[in-house]
Amino acid sequence: MNVRKHELVSSLVGLLAVLLAILGIGGAPRLVQAGVACLVAIAVAATLWSKRAPARRSPLILFISVAIGLSLLQLLPLPAALIAWLNPTGTALRDEGAALLGTTPWNAISLDAHGTLGALCSFTMVLGIAVVATRVAASERGRRRIVGGIAAACGLTAVIVGVHELVGASSLYGIYEPAQARPSIVGPLLNENHLGCLMAVGTSLALGLALHGQQASRARAAWLGVAASCGVVAIASESRGAALALGGGVFVTLGAIVGQRFLRDDSPRMRATFATTSLPIGIVVIAAMLVVFYASAGGLSHDLARTSLDEIEQPRSKMAIWRASVALVEEAPWMGVGRGGFEAAITRHHPAAALNSFSHVENEYLQAIIDWGVLGAAAIAFAALWLAWRSFRRWRDGTLTAGALGAIAVVAIQSSVDFGIELLGIAAPVTAIVATTAHVPLRELSGRALALARAKRIALIFALGGAAILLTTPLTATLAEDHALLSSRAPLELGDVTAHAEAHPLDYYAFARGAERAGLGREAQAVRLLNHALRLHPTHPALHQAAARLLLRRGLEEQAAIEYALALRSTPSVDTVLGEIVSRLGPDAAARAIPIDMPLAMITKRLRDLDRPRVSILWLERLLEARPENLEACEWLYSTASRAQDLDAALTASTRCRRAAPTFAARIGLARTLLAKEHPLEAAQVLADVENWPGRIDTKVTGWLLLCDTFLAERRWDETRRCLHRLDATSNIPAAQRNEVRRRFERVDELSRAAPSATPL
Repeated sequence: MNVRKHELVSSLVGLLAVLLAILGIGGAPRLVQAGVACLVAIAVAATLWSKRAPARRSPLILFISVAIGLSLLQLLPLPAALIAWLNPTGTALRDEGAALLGTTPWNAISLDAHGTLGALCSFTMVLGIAVVATRVAASERGRRRIVGGIAAACGLTAVIVGVHELVGASSLYGIYEPAQARPSIVGPLLNENHLGCLMAVGTSLALGLALHGQQASRARAAWLGVAASCGVVAIASESRGAALALGGGVFVTLGAIVGQRFLRDDSPRMRATFATTSLPIGIVVIAAMLVVFYASAGGLSHDLARTSLDEIEQPRSKMAIWRASVALVEEAPWMGVGRGGFEAAITRHHPAAALNSFSHVENEYLQAIIDWGVLGAAAIAFAALWLAWRSFRRWRDGTLTAGALGAIAVVAIQSSVDFGIELLGIAAPVTAIVATTAHVPLRELSGRALALARAKRIALIFALGGAAILLTTPLTATLAEDHALLSSRAPLELGDVTAHAEAHPLDYYAFARGAERAGLGREAQAVRLLNHALRLHPTHPALHQAAARLLLRRGLEEQAAIEYALALRSTPSVDTVLGEIVSRLGPDAAARAIPIDMPLAMITKRLRDLDRPRVSILWLERLLEARPENLEACEWLYSTASRAQDLDAALTASTRCRRAAPTFAARIGLARTLLAKEHPLEAAQVLADVENWPGRIDTKVTGWLLLCDTFLAERRWDETRRCLHRLDATSNIPAAQRNEVRRRFERVDELSRAAPSATPL
């Protein structure tokens, strides 16, 4: 096989690796990543016989090499004193956890060596793709192959999404069920934000290809179809970040194309040709795309309309996790927490981690500072700026470059609100795209220079092979994978716990499971492990539930109520925790274990379903002590006291909620309860203003009848008759209730005759 065929094989296998990264669930599974690493190794191996190499240093390869170097540095074992100085808080927590379980975690800058090792494998694959793409991008034909190949891959992804939508598929390819809830649209990239980002990239690339030079009408129409289909999927993903990135990418692409025509020294004839051919085509393309986008943007328009500044203060918003992440920068300002160590470290500072796991901060620029520290982020920033300068200075190089620059702009914009570039399914194609804008010429090598170049290629092949092997071992397992593995262990062995703690020393889960295991016979050890787990994840509801159970076993009900309150405040399973509270605590403690700032209707309805009226009443009374004018609480207290026939609660409601003006139905129920408990005076106070009640006549008449019954219960015969006469004079009383009035007249006459000498009370 001659050299040209080797180069062709390298480019084709490299493209296949990118395609696998995209279609293989976005390259998220480690087995898919291992397959990509093998393909990239084959692509690099195909260039071993070539004597050509980059004539000068590639900014893309340098950028990736800096990331690899920083990650390697974070994995090197360093003196304990130096590591403690770089990150005193994280190092102390790691040492305390190791002492509790007797483990020996990897003592390096990274707080999660397994996560950093996995990131290092990803960077190695990206480096291999960059090496192959840089060689291919040295020629105009090669650059067109890269841009066209990736645009076609994006178009294929859009078609796959369309097929899944047409058949209403809930699983990818009919075999892979999403681990989380079903996404709004099913595609190779299951996360809608990531899918939207890739589709925005494909739109910019296809738009540049559609406007590229002289080509057959069928080819131009095909690229227009790819641009439209990718754009539709990007909008249909309902990702606001992807929508903004799509707009930015298209703007950069078209701006570069227009600038290429009008800001360079072309002949009048060339400008006239542009005005009569390319410009009309571009206008038609944009108009058609706008119509298609508008027709498919209903859900996205709704999401954008709901966006407001109030979202900034939401505890589960991106802004909230950005603010929480600042604490990690303050703890480890110089060299960071380690690439891949964010997920375990953020739980100490972000309350919303009790409800969701956060593998990334959703801002790549902030992520670099957290992972690598200020020094590492500065090194990455300098390399990125050089790469950006070398890329954007080529904006005049034609529509292919314009499309590539638009795609780069998409990722740059999306990376400010997402972490799509962390996914191999986006990182791989984007790396190849950047190679077309930051390309360097090739030159023939000989002698020592050729030997050195081949030695580097061989080293990269071995590194890719090593990455492929590591990706099939537990050494690169993600935190989520190890959580699933540890949760499946039954019976749980100490070795399972220590293995997890050594792999992820700042993850709370190993210590929580260790406390669960120790609690079977060594309560003191269980308490220590549970306290450490709470230090690592202060808001996790299951940890607070476990602490409450331990306290109950020691007879400390008040402290257990505090722990249950913390669990209830952050749990997504309110029913489960609330059921445990009312079953394990007495009514007074249970009422104190329910925070008064929780949704009132939700708590009272669930307590009603659990048949715990006393707990509900005590909790409502606590709430009214803090917020005496809470009308909704008064209404619930009225109705709950009435259903429970609770005299004390009824009296409390009649006095405390007099100003709150609860609903008339609730007041009627309360009056009945007071009458049943022989408290007619209090019942009369509840109904004192019945004459002025607006609304339904039957409700008002019922209130009147009850008011008359209070006089009757006090044996005040004359007042009872006057009350009934006033009611009987009402012309629009329903027939059934008029009969009730007559029966009341008969009743008062009967009682007054039976006790003629009785005196009014």
